[in-house]
Amino acid sequence: MRLITAGRHSWAKRVEKQLERRRAWGSGLERQHKIQEQAGVEIGHVQVGRLRLRYALRKGEGKPLLLCNGIGANLELALPLISKLPNHPVVIVDIPGTGGSAPLLFWPSLQRYARWMVKAMDQLGFTEGFAVAGVSWGGGLAQQIARDYPGRVTNLILMATSPGIIMVPGQLGVLLSMATPQRYLSREYMARNAGRLYGGELR
Repeated sequence: MRLITAGRHSWAKRVEKQLERRRAWGSGLERQHKIQEQAGVEIGHVQVGRLRLRYALRKGEGKPLLLCNGIGANLELALPLISKLPNHPVVIVDIPGTGGSAPLLFWPSLQRYARWMVKAMDQLGFTEGFAVAGVSWGGGLAQQIARDYPGRVTNLILMATSPGIIMVPGQLGVLLSMATPQRYLSREYMARNAGRLYGGELR
């Protein structure tokens, strides 16, 4: 009887741990839905050639804005920012392999990324001029879009990014850490690597 009771107790603990994890995941989903509602966006997919790309669209009046996210970041991370922007149409797209967009078997060039973003804008009905903003890696993509489609881009906004080839590259280990979205998904990974990735007070 003692062995059975101990076994049941151990089993109950395992079940309780699983429930706690699911509660935490559920609360995370609830927060995500709340942020989505506050941002006033609709989330869907567009077909660009063979790619199925997930997007978020905040409707509004006036000139649309295409927002390019940082490497490995899904569109949900930008929703709090979008909720604070003026009432213009805002579009953000998960690049292939990020968030809800299908992955690729190869690493595309910036020119391809730029073409896909502009075609996504076309699919969403924004076939004329638009402003483009980019943060971090997305700043490089924004510059590429402005360079390749000067007739479409009316304004270029760069945030915490690089001006291009004159940048000094970081250490290889840091670049590899940035190439994975784990820092957005795992608190433990972020705690271990935040100092190396971002420096400053986090270091």
